[in-house]
Formats: sequence, structure tokens, C-alpha cells
Amino acid sequence: MAKGNWVAGKAAQGYNDFYFADDAYKNVEAVQEVLSQVDVDSKVQIAKESKKKTFDKVFNDIIESSTGIETFKDYSKAKGIMTGKTKENLVSLLHLQLKTF
Repeated sequence: MAKGNWVAGKAAQGYNDFYFADDAYKNVEAVQEVLSQVDVDSKVQIAKESKKKTFDKVFNDIIESSTGIETFKDYSKAKGIMTGKTKENLVSLLHLQLKTF
């Protein structure tokens, strides 16, 4: 209800256009209730992003920073294996060079 009260306070201050998104349904419901009682433009929705998509994005960013393979690229299993072997050989060579340095 705190977010609903906050939005009500902003409406009382003269704000007249609201966009509210939250991942907690009770907050969305409270804000929607408040905004339905005042004469303002508004859009209220539940914010929900796939955890799998978020995890994939984070993991792909880590891969990009360590290998240089862009985050947006999709690889088939065969290409991934071949690219991995190439990168593995390069990493092994770099480790060998660092040990002899």
C-alpha cells in the first residue's frame, strides 16, 4: 500500500500522467486502485522477465568478455564445439607462454 500512497501523493501534487510497473502483484493492484479513483492518464502493469532470459544474457556477457564472442550470436552445437576447441587451444598456448615468461 506504500506505493499506492506515494502515487496518490504525487497525483495530489498535480502529476497527471503515470506509468507504473512492479514485480509484486499487490503493489500493482494498490497503485491501480489509487489511479482508478483520480483523473489522470495511467498505465499499470506487472513487470515480469524470464529468469532464463536474464541468466542467458548474463552468462553470454561473461562469455563475451572472456572469449570475444559477441553476446548476440547463436551457435549450433557443432560450431560451439569447434569454436571451443579453437579457443581452448589458444588459452592453453597463452598459459604455456605465461609460464615460460
